[in-house]
Amino acid sequence: MKKKSIALLLAICFMCVCFLSSCDQEIAIQPPITDEQLRSMPLYALNTSYAHYIHLPDMPQYYWPELGDPAHRPYVEECNGTEIEYYGETYTINSFVYYNSTDFLSSFYYADEKKLIGFKSRDHGTLKYDSVTKEPLEMKYFKNYEPYDISDSDIEMEDVKARIELFVEDVLNDKYEKGIDLDNYEFEMDSSASGIHFLNYYFNDVLIHTIRIYLSETGNVKAWTCHPVPSKDVISRIPNISKEQLEELVISTCTEQYAKMGESVVASFPEGEAVLPHVILIYNAPLGGYMIQISGRILLEHSNGVKENKQFDFAMPLMNE
Repeated sequence: MKKKSIALLLAICFMCVCFLSSCDQEIAIQPPITDEQLRSMPLYALNTSYAHYIHLPDMPQYYWPELGDPAHRPYVEECNGTEIEYYGETYTINSFVYYNSTDFLSSFYYADEKKLIGFKSRDHGTLKYDSVTKEPLEMKYFKNYEPYDISDSDIEMEDVKARIELFVEDVLNDKYEKGIDLDNYEFEMDSSASGIHFLNYYFNDVLIHTIRIYLSETGNVKAWTCHPVPSKDVISRIPNISKEQLEELVISTCTEQYAKMGESVVASFPEGEAVLPHVILIYNAPLGGYMIQISGRILLEHSNGVKENKQFDFAMPLMNE
């Protein structure tokens, strides 16, 4: 009887350990934020020269490199014939490329020009990676990676999804040790371009991570893009803000900022459009960390009756950062 009691106790202890371990894997969700708390959080406006963006100079600004900006063009270092070892493979290099910003997914801005590096290999393709952690961020293959034969016109999209997930496990996880948990991701296809597929990870209705896969017509992987997966500590600091609160924040911010510039405007969202098409997690190195970016279009009606559509991009630092 005594042995049975000890065995039962050990079993219960084991179950408790397993339960606590599984609970430890869960990411804590912040309690719903109040309107007062939301209004007290710092809010930045994107600093850009594009005419179709709303300009609110009275707000604190955050910067995002514009495509083609000479100050952010990559520096190329020729090194024909150089061989390097990277994740167990030998690459013969044509050139190294040094970046100080990236538009891979428009979600990461690196300020340090030595942080991002890439190389061209005549045998493999082009690869961009983090020079500090060595983690690969983007690969474009000269020869399509794997012959996933999905050229059949009757192929089901679920089969495409399964093959992409297999690639993620085989290459991004097993080969490059990305640690991606596919249970967290939703499969989406780019409706504007054939062959581009996304695996998106949402938390608190915020897009926090994207894997982009490019497939050829025959189902071969032509390229992929995958930034580092945010840590659980970062994800747990994402504020719990409702869509209605974000909509009201955008409207009131635009109205108040124009009032400070001496103009009365009525701000609303264009009829028939998604109000907040993009709420994503970004990394902005100049401001020192992660932010929630809120993007979309706003309709402004000026006091003289003129109406105009403007693009807006606001961002707030994560809580407790």
